[in-house]
Amino acid sequence: MRSLKNQQGSGQLAVIVLVVVVAVLGLVAYRVHQNTADKSATTTASATETAVPSKITSKADLNKADQALDSTSIDSAINPNQLDQDISAL
Repeated sequence: MRSLKNQQGSGQLAVIVLVVVVAVLGLVAYRVHQNTADKSATTTASATETAVPSKITSKADLNKADQALDSTSIDSAINPNQLDQDISAL
């Protein structure tokens, strides 16, 4: 096979581009994984503070779930009493 002088190194360039693309994809995947892990750690920490029944089968379970929701920190602009009234009105 005959190769022209201007084609030498094109294979090396393709390998370098491939390595760069894989590195960028790996970095993006790492950042997404770290972001997801941070959010799940925050969610898990707040969920373990109160005991919430996995399945509501009685009025006691409903009261536990209600207490867990009431003790959850929410935005200060939201009035939990108004939210309870709105839910009851449904």
